Amino acid sequence: MLSRLKTPHPTALHTCKIESESFSSDLDYFARVCRVVKGLSGARIGAIGARPAAFQSVRYSEKLLQAAGVTVVPVDLSEIVSAAEKMDDGTEAVKDKLAEIRDYGAIPDHIPERNILKQARLSLAIDEWMEKNECAAIAVQCWTSIQENYGCATMGMIRSYLGEGDFTDDPFDMDGGIAVCRIRELRKLLFYMCHNGFEHHVAMTRGHCADVLHEAVTKYLGWDLYYHSMQL
Repeated sequence: MLSRLKTPHPTALHTCKIESESFSSDLDYFARVCRVVKGLSGARIGAIGARPAAFQSVRYSEKLLQAAGVTVVPVDLSEIVSAAEKMDDGTEAVKDKLAEIRDYGAIPDHIPERNILKQARLSLAIDEWMEKNECAAIAVQCWTSIQENYGCATMGMIRSYLGEGDFTDDPFDMDGGIAVCRIRELRKLLFYMCHNGFEHHVAMTRGHCADVLHEAVTKYLGWDLYYHSMQL
């Protein structure tokens, strides 16, 4: 594969043959950029539950998101919990979701089986709600509401930051959805996050797509984005 500059560039080469690998690579890259722009421009994001009072750093403006073409679809957390509690553990849908959870990662032995089933029903309830409301992504009310009410755990302008790294197999002595990552020049990224008010929460994906996201978000959507990889 051809290496690509980290700064946005229309093509890898100034001219090339249509049947060349360079042309195919550039076409594939631009197609991915288009999918990101199309997906974000008309995205519907589910907001399940209210923001905890202490999480002042994760407030957002629905008006700004709407102006950018993103629609927020809210739902009370109690509706999702109620739907999960009404599900039968013996259905194929719950069994399939349970198998999916077990395949996703290692579950500590001290986690009760009943809690894993609760997680499967909750996940399935969220999936069904998302499909019904045509949501591409969701944000779920953080602790401690789900733990206390359901009995198991779950984890002005638009500004964001972006970077790339690697997931590692290092152990981490903590319950929950844990991911240990290796990021070059991490202290520089942390300094930028703290200095500019990015106090809480990140999202990760299994893949290297920062260059596509950077071009789509900055060039076509016009959002303010700090690209950590460009500083290396």
